[in-house]
This record gives sequence, C-alpha cells and structure tokens, in this order.
Amino acid sequence: MTLTDADGNDWSKLHSGRITWYEIIRAIEDPTWQYARVSMKGKSMTTKWNLCRDYLKVKGPEDELAKIAVTNYVNALKRAGLVYEEGR
Repeated sequence: MTLTDADGNDWSKLHSGRITWYEIIRAIEDPTWQYARVSMKGKSMTTKWNLCRDYLKVKGPEDELAKIAVTNYVNALKRAGLVYEEGR
C-alpha cells in the first residue's frame, strides 16, 4: 500500500503498520513528540512529511514509540483525507 498526498509525498515510508490504542497512549505522552506535532500545525504537507521523517531520524531506528507516534499521525492525516492510498 502506497500512501500519498496532494504534494506527492510517500507517507508509507513513515507508516509502521498496525498499532494498538495502548501503544498510541504510551507514544503520544512523549513531550518531544508533542512539541513536534504542535509545530506541524498549519504547515504544508511536505513540511509535515519532512518533520516526521526528521523526528524518526533523531529518535533513531530502534525507538518503537517514535514509530508509533508518527504512524498514529499518518493515520490521523488519512482520516482527515489529507493522505490517501495511491490510485484512489
């Protein structure tokens, strides 16, 4: 599944698959994530994509909570219709 937006960003590169509510609650408590999330409000989709990518890079490939937080954010963008499956 390829997730994209109107700017052509590939959100599937940032999506880590299925997550549970329990995982989401733990992940979004991170103040660093909350700061990053709030900083994305009102920004372009490309800026949001870059900020999510950079957040994952800074947190490191082993940080499961960072992956969950970003996946939850991508899912929220999907629910809002801003990110969609390619070919839709």
